[in-house]
Amino acid sequence: AFRPGMRLEAFDRQHSSLVCVATVSEVDSNRLRIHFDGWSQDYDYWCEKSSLDIHPVGWCEKSNQKLQPPRNASFITWSTYLKTNNLIAAPESLFEPAQCVCIFRKGMKLEARDKKNPGLVCVATVSDVADSKIKVHFDGWSENYEYWCETTSESIHPVGWCEKHGRKLQPPRGSSGFLWFNYLASTGSAAAPSYLFKDQQL
Repeated sequence: AFRPGMRLEAFDRQHSSLVCVATVSEVDSNRLRIHFDGWSQDYDYWCEKSSLDIHPVGWCEKSNQKLQPPRNASFITWSTYLKTNNLIAAPESLFEPAQCVCIFRKGMKLEARDKKNPGLVCVATVSDVADSKIKVHFDGWSENYEYWCETTSESIHPVGWCEKHGRKLQPPRGSSGFLWFNYLASTGSAAAPSYLFKDQQL
């Protein structure tokens, strides 16, 4: 069972492109309070034990993702961090296995909601994939706006979704006269097939 003090890797829900060194700070029935090592409790959050926002130690390395180390602490590898500080990693058996292998691919284009400005749906790219999550990058914008989401998220849509539903699509920054057909051709990229999106067949 999960116990307070166990270490793990967790998505930062306030900066959802980041996966960080974290601690189970509290356990309440089927819920865990996640604390990011070296950071204020203001960033803590509660989640279900089955949440796909938490992963065992070593998940980032296996998934080829960047792990954010603790703030103001020496962190070289998990093994040295755990041993030096006499810490325990949460056993891998406690974590919910990935439901499926992600069939999105890096470079696929889509339309995605800007989580910092939820009224905006923008031209976007799948910049990374891991388990059943994709990393959304907004074309023409910095990585600061990227975020991870489940492939079943209602924040992502197939190319053409805005046009079909009478919504304004935000083009890449600096572009004018945007048309998907021309953009896909000029960038040599492909749209993510509509069947990959949950209940969003065009």
